[in-house]
Amino acid sequence: MLLTVIVLLALAVGVVALVAWPLVHERRVEASPPDARRLVLLERRDAALQALQELELDHQAGKLTDEDAERERQTLRDEAVATLAELEGLEPAP
Repeated sequence: MLLTVIVLLALAVGVVALVAWPLVHERRVEASPPDARRLVLLERRDAALQALQELELDHQAGKLTDEDAERERQTLRDEAVATLAELEGLEPAP
């Protein structure tokens, strides 16, 4: 009987530790200061990609001519490529 209680208690402690580990680990990661420049560049990249998707939808819906869509598509691609080049130039994220 005592051995069963000890085994169950050990299992309970193990389960609690397993569940709590990601929460404790996440706090340590968030406590480190974010790389502001990297975050700005990631947001710019995401915005350009989102704009490309919306542009394609607008073009398919007939809201833009082929020429206008291609001109805007090239502008957005250039912005996305420039942003990706800047991201690659930064030091790797920790």
